[in-house]
Amino acid sequence: MDNPFSTTLITWYSSAKRDLPWRNTKDPYKIWLSEIILQQTRIEQGLPYYNRFMEDYPTVHDLANANQQDVLKLWEGLGYYSRARNLHATAQHISQDLVGKFPDSYHEILKLKGIGPYTAAAIASFSFEEPVPVIDGNVFRFVSRYFGIKKDIADAKNRKYFEKVLNDVISADNPSDFNQGIMEFGATICTPANPKCAECVFQATCYANSHNKQSSLPIKSKKVKVKEQFIYYIVYEHERHTLMKARTESIWNGLFEFQAITSDKALDDEALFGQVSLVEKGDIQEIVGPVKHLLSHRKLWVHFIHLHLKNQSDLEQLSKEFGLTIYSWEEVLTLPRPKVIVNHLQRAVF
Repeated sequence: MDNPFSTTLITWYSSAKRDLPWRNTKDPYKIWLSEIILQQTRIEQGLPYYNRFMEDYPTVHDLANANQQDVLKLWEGLGYYSRARNLHATAQHISQDLVGKFPDSYHEILKLKGIGPYTAAAIASFSFEEPVPVIDGNVFRFVSRYFGIKKDIADAKNRKYFEKVLNDVISADNPSDFNQGIMEFGATICTPANPKCAECVFQATCYANSHNKQSSLPIKSKKVKVKEQFIYYIVYEHERHTLMKARTESIWNGLFEFQAITSDKALDDEALFGQVSLVEKGDIQEIVGPVKHLLSHRKLWVHFIHLHLKNQSDLEQLSKEFGLTIYSWEEVLTLPRPKVIVNHLQRAVF
């Protein structure tokens, strides 16, 4: 028999839940896809991507058989591109090594590439009704406030404590709705700022509400200050063609970019142009930047230097010299690119 906390939460969720496509299925492929897309992503932003993936790759076999470049292109704009690469690799593993059968237990799901404890718990409970609690930022916040837990949620060793608390209250009969409900409650009612305590079904028994601690819970230590990096993209242009190449490392692995000069500090013209034979190769048409682009671990300041080349032979020489490939602008638009380049090309006129 479920406890009062679980019963109250599931009752609230049954009437308040948002209508989302992955909530109307037990298919682990669809649930897995939605969870990977929604990592570090708002539902409003992730929903169109989910729909496009389901349209292009309706089954795990379809995704497994896709070209990785096409997968990255479909993912373009979501960021954290390692998610897309792991998604593709895991689809191939499930399709080929597991003959299309998705693992059906938390511990087996956890073995899949790109899947951590939260995602494994979500799939195990949503698809297979295994009573394993999910813990994300919304859950940490709600549970900290409701139970009055004064432990730093940024400290990984405290996760076990939260797991124990949730294991004591998770519904054994309906873990799917319990887990979806507790995340939904944190996202829509027990929000980071201005929580809706007046309409909260737990207000009478909530520690934070009773002690006026909503603003001080959860406890979360400050993140390490992100580092700055400066990127100078050299956009070579000749007769509606340019030069790009795919990254082979970093979080942008597999994404296409222009020739890049990177530095931990801003470069003056002499330091920058000394690294590239700009003057004799062509004319600088435009310099755009710095454009601020935030990543989870780094703040980027990006410049785009558009250089019009005088001769086709210069384009070919630079292609060989820097290992770049010649693309028409029409072809460039079909390539997967970092969002900062996508945004720049949307405003540029060629």
